[in-house]
Amino acid sequence: MQLHHAREELKRLGIGVMIVTFDNHFLARSYVEQTGLDWPLLIDHERKLYQAFQMSAGSWWSILS
Repeated sequence: MQLHHAREELKRLGIGVMIVTFDNHFLARSYVEQTGLDWPLLIDHERKLYQAFQMSAGSWWSILS
């Protein structure tokens, strides 16, 4: 979690962080429990936020590279 390492700098700059997922509630809760995530988590089932920011689906290759 690269953002986690920058937490204090983001806070100093007045930048808030929210995590957005389209996973179901069970998977989102599991992720929070496994990672200890303490930022707000928004579940966007219909991907409206993704569409509003013109975020397309990424490939595994783009994530890993």
